Amino acid sequence: MKLRPYAIYKLTLSGAAFGLCLTAAPAAMAACSDPAAPLVDWNDCDLTGRDLTGSDLRGAQLKDANLFEVNLRGADLGGANLQGADLSMANLTNANFENARLIFASLVQANLTNANFKNATLWGAFLNDATFNGTDFTGADLYAAVLSDYAPDLEEWIDVRNSGTAIFCRTTMLNGTVFYPDCPVVQ
Repeated sequence: MKLRPYAIYKLTLSGAAFGLCLTAAPAAMAACSDPAAPLVDWNDCDLTGRDLTGSDLRGAQLKDANLFEVNLRGADLGGANLQGADLSMANLTNANFENARLIFASLVQANLTNANFKNATLWGAFLNDATFNGTDFTGADLYAAVLSDYAPDLEEWIDVRNSGTAIFCRTTMLNGTVFYPDCPVVQ
């Protein structure tokens, strides 16, 4: 079959227009008003005082987000990125932060009762005056984290083996050493 010159021109234009449609489509951008969902992108969002009780935020992007006084009771933030986020005075009771990144995050005066921080990275995080009751930091990395304005060393801050208030099993501590490396593994 022999194509006439205008047919070739028409096919070329159609193909070019189709290609532009594919490549020129804007990328989907999440908004701070988007509903709570796994993998939501709330980087730099101001979520002050929001009630996110029981929300599924696994893998969410919350870098530099303002979560001041947010209620995340029972929320799942497993694998979420909260680098530089402000969680000051937040209710994190029973929240899951397993494998989450909380580098330089502020958890000042946050309620961490029964929260799970297993294998979380909390480098340089601020945990001043936070409430620790049954908080689990097993395998977490707290290198250079600030636990108290008054006690630079964890052993001065709390007698973890006897207090029952927090679990620091195989946890990388402020100075880089692994605290209680031989604690029993609970399945």
